[in-house]
Amino acid sequence: MGKRNKKRRNQEKKDAPPQQSGNRLYLARESRGLSIEDVAARLKLDVGKISALEQGNIADFAAPVFAAGYLRAYARLLELSEAEVFADFDELVSTQAQVVDPVPAVNNETYGRMGSEKSSQFSLREKPSGNRLKMAGFVSAIVLGLIYFLWPANEGEHVDVSPGANVSPAGQTVEKTLSVPGVVTEEVTNDTPAVDIQPPAAQQEQPAETESRAEVTPALSVEPVAVPDAEVKAPDTGLNSELVLIFHSDSWAEVQDARGQRLVYRLGKAGTRRVVTGVAPFMVQLGYVQGVDILYNGTAYDLSKYANRRSVRLRIGGE
Repeated sequence: MGKRNKKRRNQEKKDAPPQQSGNRLYLARESRGLSIEDVAARLKLDVGKISALEQGNIADFAAPVFAAGYLRAYARLLELSEAEVFADFDELVSTQAQVVDPVPAVNNETYGRMGSEKSSQFSLREKPSGNRLKMAGFVSAIVLGLIYFLWPANEGEHVDVSPGANVSPAGQTVEKTLSVPGVVTEEVTNDTPAVDIQPPAAQQEQPAETESRAEVTPALSVEPVAVPDAEVKAPDTGLNSELVLIFHSDSWAEVQDARGQRLVYRLGKAGTRRVVTGVAPFMVQLGYVQGVDILYNGTAYDLSKYANRRSVRLRIGGE
């Protein structure tokens, strides 16, 4: 009996993983009587990813940000200190500040105390707008300048009635002179055809001005100069958004932006990535969602809630 127990202890010691980065996770899981399959089901992750975390192998993940997010979720599940778990992974110490929680919905459902916490890492509405605000201010300055220079043209209108003009009794022709030098127009107050204005005898010495007035087309009428409304568009928060598709397995992918422009329409091969830019929101369709990771403007997009589905159609950004 003693030899059998000793052999059994030696076998357990042999099966135990070596002291490595993920050993803390392994020991905590064993102490709670959970199998790798149980953890994978609760976190909705692949069994292979759970094993990789316990073995301290994060090289197989697409980016350190994904591994950091999975570690945080695993630590919460086992009620471990996230700081201690991250301290075991030297590669992720610098990444801890920008960790993205990949499974917030699962943790909220499993542990009620997490219900009041909201991850700020998935805030897709925060986008740099400094350049756009500068552009809007520049356009506004141009519009105000145009209004400033054109407005006096309206306020400077005055009516100049020639004292010696022979006007037909049927209607009176009123001459208006714009502030623009050398331009003289006439406006008829009724439907009677325009009447030629005869200059008085005293003004015979100015033939050039008289001829210019007689040649003015009656159809020209002086109207207030309308300043067109400046169309100052607010910065489009979805302009030039970036979407990255990282393929771990072969998967069909389609991406279309808000303008209806098709950016991706192809079969993504395992080990490749596709980077596109366009106007959010993006309509994304994946043929094999478990084989693809998505980054939106540098932030990992949570696909864990679609782990039980093969294909999915998503709307990303522009919210």
